[in-house]
Amino acid sequence: MSVITARVAKIPRVITVAPPFHGQPAPAIVAAQHLAGADAIYCLGGVLCATDLLGQVEHGLTRRRAC
Repeated sequence: MSVITARVAKIPRVITVAPPFHGQPAPAIVAAQHLAGADAIYCLGGVLCATDLLGQVEHGLTRRRAC
């Protein structure tokens, strides 16, 4: 689901994930997510990390710091 679609669906808290670029948050992706209205943006890389974080977010277990 995209940020805009989530907002239209009246999802109360929109969380997005951005891959790192040279070890830092990818500036263009983070900017686009922010401008679209994401409430929190997490930066991580790799498929296993992404699925792990999404599972934690779904269950409210994450303690990671947003970008």
